[in-house]
Amino acid sequence: MTPVKTLLLLPLLVLIGFEATLFTNFPFAWRLGGCPSAGLGACFPVSYDWYSYAKDMVFYTLLGYWSVIVSIGVRQRLFTTPSTVPLWKRALLRGRFKLAFLGALLMLAAPLWAFPSLGSPGPGVACLVPSACQTRADQLMAGWNLTITLWGYSTLLVMFVAPLGVVEDKWHQLLGASLIGLSGLYLAGLEAFFSTGAYVLFGLGQAMIGAVALTFGPLLVLSGGLLMITFRPKSQKLATGLLATEYQTLTPDQPKSLIASP
Repeated sequence: MTPVKTLLLLPLLVLIGFEATLFTNFPFAWRLGGCPSAGLGACFPVSYDWYSYAKDMVFYTLLGYWSVIVSIGVRQRLFTTPSTVPLWKRALLRGRFKLAFLGALLMLAAPLWAFPSLGSPGPGVACLVPSACQTRADQLMAGWNLTITLWGYSTLLVMFVAPLGVVEDKWHQLLGASLIGLSGLYLAGLEAFFSTGAYVLFGLGQAMIGAVALTFGPLLVLSGGLLMITFRPKSQKLATGLLATEYQTLTPDQPKSLIASP
């Protein structure tokens, strides 16, 4: 898809994002208050967070662009590119992108398996408000919120970047660099988990087991990204070999000890 077509799609996708934000109130809640949908509980005054509304619009607009790009890539790989392989046997994603997507699934599943429930910041003792105990509990919860935010955003972005492998090969190195950065962001969340002391909420033993399990996903994503960066298509390798052969033909070997006399 050319840049001109991309710009022409912008008004339509912004309109779709506006409508989707208006009816979903997701992923960032911009309509606050009101009455519960089930009719149970108290009602609160309705207020609006327009900053969250704008973030939702940007999210749905980018989601629309992502859907268009993936759809075009799937169409090209299945129907446009000539191939003798039957349609149902054609591969949409190369192995390195499948490896990255598998890593994203592990990045999603590992925290759910390792930390299914939130523990207590203290030995089962209620904290007074305000008190040093409550301050410590707030700090641990802030560290845990930072950790899950880094894990959540990096996992979500990897799940969106990996399917973009259906696009042309010239973009694969850029996608590989993006995946390497996202794997580092996930590992930064693991570092924040220990540096902020959030592991105290689960105990040191459970935290160490979880840390080991949490490293497999980003390592798979990192491996896939490195393969994308170092991969060169066969046509590029052939062209490089032909240029090298032609250069050797035009410039015969010279003596290594050739020294120009004054």
